[in-house]
Amino acid sequence: MNKGNPRRKTVFAALAVLLGVELGALLPFSPFMAGTALLSLLLLILLRKKGRPPLGALLALMFCLSLTRASVALHPILPPAGTYAVSGTVSGTAVLRESDHRVAVFLTDVTLQSDDAAAHLDRVYWTYHPAEDEQGSVYVPVDGQKAAFTGKLYIPRGQSNPYGFDFRMYLLQKGAAAGISGGGADVRFTPETQTEPSGLIERTRKWIAAQTALYLGDGAPLADALLLGDKTALDPDTIADFRTAGVAHLLAVSGLHVMVLLGALMFVCRRCKLSLVVSFFVSVTPVLLYALVTGAAAPVLRAVVLMGCMWLGRLRRKKTDGLTSLAAACILILLIRPAELFAAGFQLSFCALLGLILPGDAVRARLRRIKKPLVRKLIDPFAATLCANLGLSLCAVYWFHRLSLVGLVINPLLGTAAAVLLPALLLLLPLSLVPPIAALYGKVLSPLVNLLQTAVHTAASAPLASVIIPVPPWYISVTFVLLVLLCTRYLLLKTKLRLLLGGAAAVLCAVMLLLTPSNDARLLQLSLGDADSTLLMDGGTTVVIDAGEDGGDLTNYLLATARGIDTLILTHLHSDHVMGLQKLLSGGVPIREIVLSAEAEHTAYADEIAALLEEARAQGIPFRTVRYGDVIVQTNRLSVQVVWPRNGMSALTGEPNDTAMALLCNLDGLTYLNMSDVPGTHELYAAQPAMVMKLAHHGAADSTGEALLKAVQPQIALVSGNGLPDETALRLQNAGITTYDNDLTGALELSVHDGVLTLKTFRR
Repeated sequence: MNKGNPRRKTVFAALAVLLGVELGALLPFSPFMAGTALLSLLLLILLRKKGRPPLGALLALMFCLSLTRASVALHPILPPAGTYAVSGTVSGTAVLRESDHRVAVFLTDVTLQSDDAAAHLDRVYWTYHPAEDEQGSVYVPVDGQKAAFTGKLYIPRGQSNPYGFDFRMYLLQKGAAAGISGGGADVRFTPETQTEPSGLIERTRKWIAAQTALYLGDGAPLADALLLGDKTALDPDTIADFRTAGVAHLLAVSGLHVMVLLGALMFVCRRCKLSLVVSFFVSVTPVLLYALVTGAAAPVLRAVVLMGCMWLGRLRRKKTDGLTSLAAACILILLIRPAELFAAGFQLSFCALLGLILPGDAVRARLRRIKKPLVRKLIDPFAATLCANLGLSLCAVYWFHRLSLVGLVINPLLGTAAAVLLPALLLLLPLSLVPPIAALYGKVLSPLVNLLQTAVHTAASAPLASVIIPVPPWYISVTFVLLVLLCTRYLLLKTKLRLLLGGAAAVLCAVMLLLTPSNDARLLQLSLGDADSTLLMDGGTTVVIDAGEDGGDLTNYLLATARGIDTLILTHLHSDHVMGLQKLLSGGVPIREIVLSAEAEHTAYADEIAALLEEARAQGIPFRTVRYGDVIVQTNRLSVQVVWPRNGMSALTGEPNDTAMALLCNLDGLTYLNMSDVPGTHELYAAQPAMVMKLAHHGAADSTGEALLKAVQPQIALVSGNGLPDETALRLQNAGITTYDNDLTGALELSVHDGVLTLKTFRR
């Protein structure tokens, strides 16, 4: 880039802000940070007074300012975890989750009171089990209601599994730093019941949803997603279709929505021949209101800032620079909300626009050489789609672990269709004031919405619609970015130097790829709270013992490493071991077989588990039943054998835990005993000498007795759960066993190389 061009100072300032926020996420606040920011500001003022170029001081100021802001925002001071009397105000829309039948909502203006302390928090995330009335229905609170109850404050932890969900960062992005659980039947709402939201924004969103439901019928859920980014009523299969087809951005309010609305308003202004100042207020005001109603997400804020830069240039009769405007938007958003840097929406939207600006500039320059305007206009949208996908490809691989091939073809077509449909949907809102006209208009509009959904489904059903791509190593990512930059016109380098740098980077990347292969036999125990999932990997072979309850982190890990499941062993049919299969199926993870014990399906288990197993069978996944002594898996370095239940020895109570499989595994010489949820009354029957043992039932106090420890004689005990009971911890300590608890360490990985055992923990 040309550093001598003053317009590029904003770009370098944005890079300094990015670095400051990244570092601020790692370091808690220190007064030294604020002091350096103040010194940088004084230095900048001094240099400007002396007429010297202040670029260095400007970059130092932006770095120190963003570092200070991020460290404060991302490391808030919080009261200690514990039980409090809680009072606060419901904010936003409450959701009754189907997965665990809990209500989830945010509370604002929260007061915490206990015998030892009192505290106030601006915003927290609240979940609780609602009480049922005589008819079996539950009451879900509404925006603006006051809530008072006794609840447990907890401090969310960061990412616990490789490629896993970062709950702490998610809450910070939503403006909350802590969570509260509890309330249930004891919660008191004021007023006791409420039907309408109190906040203007929530009332507006509810009114818009009511109009789409009234006039669009079956097309209302998709219309709500297109207009408001609200996907709660949209079928999960439809969301998956949009993602597979590479057009998921249409379901999240983004820059496209803002620019389409702005374009429509400016078109009206031009037709009415309004002055520049009047056009500014007529077009900008509705856009700002729309941004507020849709939640002011990072892509929307980015588009609003770019819109502001564009209008500023028009009012000053100056041409705006896309890269500088994008950098200004980046600085503004991150200084206001530093946590956005770590959000998928922020990264994807900015990288897509960078693709349109950087390689897009070179592509447009070549397209201008085409002399036939019609050919140029036909090629241009596909070239723009290719550039945008090039820009966001690394982020898409990291977040979704797949790239849409069909999206390269249909994105320009469906993007154009959505750009036409959005203003048409917005027009329904003023027309709803005249119901007969709105009803007629809805009959015309509803088939168009359904047609878009059908087109996306057809595209997603095409062969090779998307391909799974593993997350590349850092050196491949750096090489890719460098090669893209070398193809742009923003780097003022000669062609020979570009080729030399690109070739050197590619060779260095290839050498590192050859020098860093990893083919060790590995065991990975995921950290899933009170749920279980363990992976055994021998080269390209992957065996999964239990799928957990949610399955999200397991699915992400398998997709990010491009692994299918050769054998999925479900030790017993409890939800915390089985329900994660749902995410595996919907995520497209290949499963070659599912293994159950011969006793498993004769126990009592939930209807939702039965439906899930039927869904797996319907997808063509074969099931295999095994008994005591059977070897489930046998490879060069891995074997898995059933050591419980034994016929006639388990209590036939119908309880799945009584016949939970215990598995003895040998991983390149490492013996590992997985006790699943075997009850303490049966555990001695499963005892086998092993170097590593996963404690039964998350380390419950009535399991893992002294007799079992003497029979197994493990050197290492692994615990999956939310903390180890004192009784169990004392028994392990007295036996001299080293214990690793997922609750403290995050995921646990044991690898074996040349007979040497290495144990790694994962916690961010």
